[in-house]
Amino acid sequence: LLLPNPSEKKAYGSTPQQPLQGYISLCLARCGWKCPPQSVSWDNMRSGSHVTMSLNGVPVQNYTKFAEDCAFLKHADGHKWKPDENEQFDIRMKTNEAGMYIRMSSLVIW
Repeated sequence: LLLPNPSEKKAYGSTPQQPLQGYISLCLARCGWKCPPQSVSWDNMRSGSHVTMSLNGVPVQNYTKFAEDCAFLKHADGHKWKPDENEQFDIRMKTNEAGMYIRMSSLVIW
């Protein structure tokens, strides 16, 4: 997934006065009172065994929750991510167990 896409860049793109800050959050979709067992949870995400994720080739190593269903993505040097030369982030996620899936509601880039 390449974000921001061209339409988002046109509508919300960074400017010299307000560049991308490089903070990225992920929100998982709420399941109500019971998530299906094959749905990836924050516990699964943090364990590192169920999901692998990277941004521009840099592995996501942890998540800092700031709401019930949302967390900032963290790499070895902290929470701030560098965009590529096109001011974009190549976001890759993979479940490592057959039948598991990730229910995202949003990815937010500051």
